[in-house]
Amino acid sequence: MYRYLENDDLDMPGLTPKTIDGHTYYYALYCQRVDGKPKIVRQVYLGKIEDLVVAAEAARQPPQPQETVVAAFGDVAALWQIAERLEVLPLLYSILPAKRDQGLSCAQYLLLAAINRAVAPTSKLQFADWYRQTVLTRLLPADPAWLSSQNFWNHMDRITAGHISASEQQMSRRLLERPQLDLRALVYDGTNFFTYINTRTPATLRQRGHNKQKRGDLRQVSLELLVSTDFHIPLLRVYAGNVADGVEFRSVRQRKINKNVNK
Repeated sequence: MYRYLENDDLDMPGLTPKTIDGHTYYYALYCQRVDGKPKIVRQVYLGKIEDLVVAAEAARQPPQPQETVVAAFGDVAALWQIAERLEVLPLLYSILPAKRDQGLSCAQYLLLAAINRAVAPTSKLQFADWYRQTVLTRLLPADPAWLSSQNFWNHMDRITAGHISASEQQMSRRLLERPQLDLRALVYDGTNFFTYINTRTPATLRQRGHNKQKRGDLRQVSLELLVSTDFHIPLLRVYAGNVADGVEFRSVRQRKINKNVNK
């Protein structure tokens, strides 16, 4: 059971059992030669055989992390991949103002804002906190200071209505071309949502109208949704809150007729 060493190396202990009150306990014994004779110089109690088995199994377990970081992954990564497949950023780069000396570009701000709106809408004050809790920190590394509400709105101020219109047209065309949608039958629906924007704030879209959420005390914005019956890719457009659904639907039909005539 013992291995007697020729030097002072204590790295090779021997294992020995001891029976005490009918129970068997195991010890690790370290031996050295003292004055030419083997002598036990160290004894380590290991416990019963069951204790040895538990210790051996625990040694094979991976160490437990001292801390964990939980990040939103699936929904955010899926939307990022769709944006890459549709080449959303290159499209926006070709239309929106160029990037400043440092920080994110207008295109990157818009894409991050779109993903945020789709999975976990937050205010721009909470935007940086949301970003830090997602896989976007790896997909689009950014200094959290760049994601302050002030930086976001500074970039949005550089985007005009013409930029937005051109981006929507290019993106709609790409959505029609890439999946090859069948446009012979389209499904249309209109709705509206109220806002807490101050009543005296000038705005064209925000108007009083028949609110479907029974909040007639607030100004509202209307939203129309158009999808193809085969793939259900949404084409969205906002319009003034005081325009009735029937009136807007007639204008949608008219725009479609005009486009066909122009072709």
